[in-house]
Amino acid sequence: MVFTEDCIVIKFLRQNKGYSARRLIKEFPLKIWKNGGLKKLLKKIDDKSTTGLPGNGRRRTAGTDENVEGVADGECL
Repeated sequence: MVFTEDCIVIKFLRQNKGYSARRLIKEFPLKIWKNGGLKKLLKKIDDKSTTGLPGNGRRRTAGTDENVEGVADGECL
């Protein structure tokens, strides 16, 4: 991939300054980046930046006090 060495710079500029693919191509004219390739990379960066936020993923209900007491009493849930 063409972006391997520049990925850190692209990620920083996207997350902190909101640079688009066209803006990156304009700011770095000597790079041989393609608009479509940059758009794919920026989409990956955007998707990864939303993971890990509170509320994402599976709920943690198995270890509630009610469930623990029910298991200890031999009840089926």
